[in-house]
Amino acid sequence: MSAEVLQQAFASTATVLARVSPDQMDEPTPCASWKVRDLVNHTVGGPAFFAMTAETGVAPTGGEAPDFAGGNFRTFFDQGTKRAVVAFSADGVMDKSMKGARWAGLAPAFPCVQRLASRALRTRSARSILRPGHEA
Repeated sequence: MSAEVLQQAFASTATVLARVSPDQMDEPTPCASWKVRDLVNHTVGGPAFFAMTAETGVAPTGGEAPDFAGGNFRTFFDQGTKRAVVAFSADGVMDKSMKGARWAGLAPAFPCVQRLASRALRTRSARSILRPGHEA
């Protein structure tokens, strides 16, 4: 598996994020307990989180997650994805075990997770979070 797959997943996710506007942040999502803000924060923070994990072999812990949705979340996502692609392109990183509070060996699965998240956002049920007239 190469970082090329990761780049494709990030590009797909960026397309979805481009359709989300700041006035939608308090809208519900198909996930009953999450608003658009929660989903954006989770999606935007993921690439930097996993980049740090790939760089060190251990997932970051502690601290409150930033409110990316309250700022230029597209820029934050772009920065995090670039870092993640570099981190996951390093020699041997896709083969090494990475440790976190609840998982190990995440590197090979991460591109699939990101691609699934992007696809989930583009489903018919998730289109309610997109601007009217901007279909996925």
